[in-house]
Amino acid sequence: MKQELKVYEERLNNRRSSLKQLLRRIWIIGYARGATGLLVPVTLWVAFVSHMLSGWFALLPAIVFLVVHKYYEDCHRKLNRARRAVEFYERGIARIEGRSTDTGVTGARFAEPTHLYAWDLDILGEGSLFESLCTARTQCGQQTLARWLCQPAAPTEILRRQQAIQELRHNVDLREELATFGPEASTIDFDFTTEWTLRPALLPVGAVRVAAPVLVAFTVGAMALLFWFNVAMWIPAVAVLIQLGFALRYRKRVLDVTLSIREPARELGLLNAPLQRLERERFSSAKLCELKDRLMRHDCRASGRINSFVGFATLLDYKRDPSVGLFLPILLWSTQIAFAVESCDLSTPRY
Repeated sequence: MKQELKVYEERLNNRRSSLKQLLRRIWIIGYARGATGLLVPVTLWVAFVSHMLSGWFALLPAIVFLVVHKYYEDCHRKLNRARRAVEFYERGIARIEGRSTDTGVTGARFAEPTHLYAWDLDILGEGSLFESLCTARTQCGQQTLARWLCQPAAPTEILRRQQAIQELRHNVDLREELATFGPEASTIDFDFTTEWTLRPALLPVGAVRVAAPVLVAFTVGAMALLFWFNVAMWIPAVAVLIQLGFALRYRKRVLDVTLSIREPARELGLLNAPLQRLERERFSSAKLCELKDRLMRHDCRASGRINSFVGFATLLDYKRDPSVGLFLPILLWSTQIAFAVESCDLSTPRY
């Protein structure tokens, strides 16, 4: 334990030093952002009211402000991760030294009132073994730890878990990254995602899903023929009517799908970084190798499937862009995205 304590103390000092540097940097960048923000209206007045400078000059402080603002937000994200890293190592040192860690994550909600020993042996609840051990950021992870502590397992399974723990024990970098991802909330829930994956499909499968891009290609091709070759007007008119009928036929279901993916996409977007980190890692213990195999199911990375799902939600936001939003209905934008979302496979087995 002395070696682990030394490693934790060194890393804690490094993270505290990084935290101080980030605080100073954010203080400086905050003032710089405020100064460049004030310059924007000043240069606009000088350029367009007093006409002392070219209008192009007014773009310079605006561009600088956007760059500084982006850097300011990046520093804030790093600051939040540094704070969580400090908490991670402080809790680790407290565990090694046998001190209690009041994190508020007690696991009490996972306990059954009639459980044989969960309360008497302080397995769950305030000041419990669960509160001392738990570094899981997600509700699923916390529920898994509570189940492992409260339910019996076969000796072979216990040995597999111990091998995984022994491997993770020396991989401090991985454990820190998994403990510090996401927002500042102590527990990240995936209630909307779970609800979305369990709901029945709203749109049909098979040839109907192919019909949308075929209809778009037919309509766009007919309009191109009308524009360049002056074909009969009835051809693009028929194409538009068929496409309109198709869109109206599935309008209600498409609307239900597109409205239901925003919250799951937001939740799943938080998993991107930790999943990519796990997919890159090489494991040797059987249980961790099994976990990675499930993430890489059918040679398709879980992070890739999530990226596709989140990407579809991002594409839907283009409808709000006035520069392109008016032209998207002719491409059956929402309809095609809804069909694509329905074909997404997010059903990675739970570990």
